[in-house]
Amino acid sequence: MKKTFSFGKNWLRYVKYILNEDIIQNASNSLTKFISNSEFKNKIFIDIGCGSGLFSLCALRLGAKKVISFDMDLNSVQAANLCKQKFAPDSTNWDILQGSILDLNFLKNLELALKNEQIIVYSWGVLHHTDDLNSAMLNAANLAKLGGGYGIHSNL
Repeated sequence: MKKTFSFGKNWLRYVKYILNEDIIQNASNSLTKFISNSEFKNKIFIDIGCGSGLFSLCALRLGAKKVISFDMDLNSVQAANLCKQKFAPDSTNWDILQGSILDLNFLKNLELALKNEQIIVYSWGVLHHTDDLNSAMLNAANLAKLGGGYGIHSNL
């Protein structure tokens, strides 16, 4: 198995010491440049490789029906949980999981929970860090198709 850099350690420090309401507002503004505010209503927001949980928090605040964040790095899962604890402590519609976009068993369980739901799949700067970019992209697209369609944005 390929050794990966633990971005999660950095995300944990970021949430502990840096993340604040101004940063959250800027992140929300950047997210709504690609997804209009009205698109979040009645949809489940899936954050693949959630890192700090920042964009999951933004989706929650923008009105997503439910947010599911996941990351393979346990430190990132802890960072996202800390983000939730600090900025959305009463949220009951934000699940944070440890899992990989390349783990077919994990994805199968996720798909069962998402059946007949409208979904927004979000992954920013993550999929190319996997061992298998093609499978990661295909798996993300398959998740999005559960919700009726998909679009991919890249600023490469």
